Amino acid sequence: RKWRMLLDAFPFPDGNGACAQVRGVVAHPRERDTVLVAVGDGRHSVSGVYLSEDGGVTFRKTLDVPFYGNEPMRVAGATLVGAGDGSERAYACPPFVGPQVSDDFGRTWRSLGLNNVYIRDCVLDWSDPRCLWLIGERREKCVGGLYCTQDGGETWNRLATDDVPLEMVQDP
Repeated sequence: RKWRMLLDAFPFPDGNGACAQVRGVVAHPRERDTVLVAVGDGRHSVSGVYLSEDGGVTFRKTLDVPFYGNEPMRVAGATLVGAGDGSERAYACPPFVGPQVSDDFGRTWRSLGLNNVYIRDCVLDWSDPRCLWLIGERREKCVGGLYCTQDGGETWNRLATDDVPLEMVQDP
């Protein structure tokens, strides 16, 4: 019923968030005022994952990684996903850095490897929050392919190397 702009509350170093693009939003499964937002605009100092615990009144950066907004390096698919099982698990999938996981809804993060993959899209299996699918694009020093983990990122399987899709959708 009511909407308000949230980008004005982002703590951008230059005080100007007008050029930032939102790349992903995940709402907390139980805390209605808690949200994670992936932002990118080509300036690494701005790009990253931000957490708000007060309904978007304030944000703080919790993951300093490169996301790209509406520019040539951008990806088409999802970059931020929540587990969907009621847990606080969230995945951020920035290009060049590899997937990151948080078990406390973005307050802390850890790398899941694959830092040589330019991630185009990530999809979390709704039936199993430890099963994550990634599409990697060949770009610069990065390898491409279709990747899957069934153990929350401890191990990865490269299922295809060529002719991978640009984006994925999950059949409900």
